[in-house]
Amino acid sequence: MADEIEPQRFIIDTEEKLAIWTGDIGAWNAEGEARGWKYFEPLDPGTPVHPMLFGEAAMALWRAGREEWNAWVERNPKADVDFGEQKF
Repeated sequence: MADEIEPQRFIIDTEEKLAIWTGDIGAWNAEGEARGWKYFEPLDPGTPVHPMLFGEAAMALWRAGREEWNAWVERNPKADVDFGEQKF
């Protein structure tokens, strides 16, 4: 069995990141550079991505409703979602 590539963790913790992330690494990298984010770290296009949605970003997606939630999950089937420390 060949060694599997360890996916890179991608933390989506703001509504801004949530709005920009489409699952396309190239688009993410281009947008981050264009916006000049202070702490921007580009993703490696040769490595799978494991999105991790939490905090205010998870709540924003939940508030957007069922259709938005299901569409995001369909685009990010291996994502982890953490509602820890959030109040409903």
